Amino acid sequence: MTRFEQLEQPALLPLPAQPFDPPTWAEARVHPDHHLVFDRSYYSLPTRFVGKRVWVRATTRRLVEIYCDDVLAKTHPRATRRGTWVTDPNDYPQAAKAFLLAHPAYCRKKAAELGPHVARMIGELRRPRHPQPAQGPERAAPGRQIRSKAVG
Repeated sequence: MTRFEQLEQPALLPLPAQPFDPPTWAEARVHPDHHLVFDRSYYSLPTRFVGKRVWVRATTRRLVEIYCDDVLAKTHPRATRRGTWVTDPNDYPQAAKAFLLAHPAYCRKKAAELGPHVARMIGELRRPRHPQPAQGPERAAPGRQIRSKAVG
């Protein structure tokens, strides 16, 4: 009988039921909206982490772990599609929750109750920040005119 059969084989454990899920690590910055971007999805963190650099550890199928100064700060389920916002409402300060997580129509109504200047400000804040994609030739025409003036 070999040494392996005598000493090591009895000590072997069965293989795990699930295959090893190798993690992916990336550095990210927590933006003012309390979210970081990882793999084209957005994950929230509490206010105290806004502006800080953090490390993100993600497994392929299950979890996203966020570390700040080598300490686990937050765990989220992994987004299944790119562009998904994974937000924990408890990451926001109590005073901001009502506004940030409220329906836009509710926000506009409350702002109108406070006066026209507040309503205008809220309207600007809730307005999309990025131009919408062109929809048809009438949206593309101004770009052609600008290019023709620059060239000609």
